[in-house]
Amino acid sequence: MSEPSASARPEPAANVPPAVTPLGPWARIKEHKIIQWALGYLAAALALTHAEELIAHAFDWPEFISRTLIVVLALGLPVAITLAWYHGHRASRHVSGAEASILAVLLLIGAGLLWALVGPHEAAPNAKVAEHSSPLTAPVSASVPQGLTTADLASRATRRPRLAILPFENLSPDPANAFFADGLHEEVLATLAQRAPELEVISRTTMLLYRAAPKPVETIARELGATHVIEGSVRRAGQRVRLTLQLIDARTDAHVWAQDYDRRLVDALTLQSEVAAAVASQLSIKLGRDTHSGLTTDPDAYDLYLKARLAKRNLGTSHSDIPAEIAAITDLLEQAIRRDPRFAQAHVELANHLIRSYTFLGDEHSLTRARDLLATAQTLIPGDSGLTITQAMYNYTTDVGQPLTPAVEAALADTQDSLNGQVAATLYGQAGRFEETHVLYERLVHADPASLFLLEQYITNFLDIRRPRDALRALDTTVSPRLPAFDLFRRLSRACIPYRFTGRADLESVCRTLSDSFNEAADGPSPSTTILRARNLVLGRRYAEARSLIDSLIEKSGVTSSSGEPTTGPQPVAEDLGWIALLMNDEPAARRQSEAIQAFLARTPKTNVLAWYGTALDAESRLFAGDHARAIAIAQELVASRPRDKDAWTWYWVAQYSARILAWAGAGDRSVELLDNLSTVQGGLPPARITRDPLFDVPLARNTHWQALKAKLEAQMAATKLE
Repeated sequence: MSEPSASARPEPAANVPPAVTPLGPWARIKEHKIIQWALGYLAAALALTHAEELIAHAFDWPEFISRTLIVVLALGLPVAITLAWYHGHRASRHVSGAEASILAVLLLIGAGLLWALVGPHEAAPNAKVAEHSSPLTAPVSASVPQGLTTADLASRATRRPRLAILPFENLSPDPANAFFADGLHEEVLATLAQRAPELEVISRTTMLLYRAAPKPVETIARELGATHVIEGSVRRAGQRVRLTLQLIDARTDAHVWAQDYDRRLVDALTLQSEVAAAVASQLSIKLGRDTHSGLTTDPDAYDLYLKARLAKRNLGTSHSDIPAEIAAITDLLEQAIRRDPRFAQAHVELANHLIRSYTFLGDEHSLTRARDLLATAQTLIPGDSGLTITQAMYNYTTDVGQPLTPAVEAALADTQDSLNGQVAATLYGQAGRFEETHVLYERLVHADPASLFLLEQYITNFLDIRRPRDALRALDTTVSPRLPAFDLFRRLSRACIPYRFTGRADLESVCRTLSDSFNEAADGPSPSTTILRARNLVLGRRYAEARSLIDSLIEKSGVTSSSGEPTTGPQPVAEDLGWIALLMNDEPAARRQSEAIQAFLARTPKTNVLAWYGTALDAESRLFAGDHARAIAIAQELVASRPRDKDAWTWYWVAQYSARILAWAGAGDRSVELLDNLSTVQGGLPPARITRDPLFDVPLARNTHWQALKAKLEAQMAATKLE
């Protein structure tokens, strides 16, 4: 068999690679260096987030920057892995069409996730926040539209963070240092309230309720409409202070932030500013400049200052000797100033205290000392908002009728402090600006829902601006604790408001409600409650019952005066007994009450703020004694001394008192003229308080002008619907 020829032999294949076994997934990952790229990316991301945290803390960056960075870095991981797949094995210098398509899809997905994850934190609240929301969550506007309540405004408003700062727990070895924990709690709360206008801070008065009756954070948030809660503790030992805080998102029960502050005592005096900055950063809100300057570097002076402020907050709550309490507070602040004469806030606090004590005690030396303190403070902290408000308070006390200045209005505009708020309400009322007073009380009630006084003033202001329907709605929508005193106030208001504006409500229900409170009180009713009950009996023309009730009060307790209205101070019970005597045609009894009133005036100091009431009492005393001519003259002089354009708030009271005196003394036409004005102006009297009051109706029954006014107001009441 022959060999094949050379030409017929097959040539070996040129450049044919040997057969390659396909790589598995793990081998492909190693080949493309996916793990190296991922680890490198994660290391870079970790370094970047750590650097951002340090910079954010130094420059108080808002929290959303951190959240956004974390989400972006998380979404960037798949992008890095995609690039590794295409470029980890070969050093390509261009991006192919397939790569571009994949990257575009990833970026679109990332953008959507970024919007979904970060966007809601900056926009409207989620459903759970809405469940916790207070009906009073609207930002304060210049005026409240007619027919709207705060609940309506809230539904239109963008939700602001609302912070509840629980009372700090005292962990100090010495229990006597509890005042320091309480004082630091108040300072932190006040600083945030003053410097963070984008943040709603619930007042200390309300938060103290949760010390006596602790509750879970979720419950507290729901009751107060809070979005965030701060818990904290204070340990003071020797010259060291540790403040431990944690911020909780009440919507998710998540711990947002925690921090320990270890300081020397001398350095702890400015802790409130550090805490405010940290909280503002965590809540992504802007912190305003620190206007609460003028503190001290002396720890002992600061201790005295804190003790005085806490005692001032509790003034009168223990039913003890108020003059003694006032003197003790004065002494604490005087000691603080002696230790540090440049402690400006102690000067302001003492001046504020002395001005308020003047309305109780009538001590002229208090005003002189307050004037000097304010002058010193002006040299130390000119322009301070607290100083500006206290100076305005002093001006009003010494010279009623001074106009509001732009500086005072600016200081009052954003106050969340209830004491300063009362000053603001007085000054706005003086100027006849009852709409602005309403907005102010709305803000204060929202910040301090546990203050019954503020709730009463808020509802009363609805009546001042002639919005009884909204007052009734606010009784049900305003957040406040479900306590017996609040429930009683609501019951009384639901009975009184319809009666005052329609005349159709059952006045008997008002008396019955007061009678219930009379019987339910563990230690008996207060003199003020008893007098209020007697006055409602007078409205129901049950004069003998009213007299018997007051006589019983005097016999059982020896009380000769009640606390009265905020604008009058103490009121002698002889005043009410004198009017009842006139209604019962008992002239001898009226003369006895005249003498009792003169005795009350002789032992009661006249302050400039309440001087009008002493004058009104003098006129009433003359009337009860039968000296009608002198009573008319005094009443006329009183009205002339308090013109409405100078002091609208006081004019309301002066006109009401004078109208009664003039009606009984024989000056009926002048009385009706005042009542006509009171029936139309803001801050005046509701119609039924005029037409159904026997103190007007009985003496004026035959006056033709009264009959015309009464018919007009009765028609107005018949047309009023409150449903």
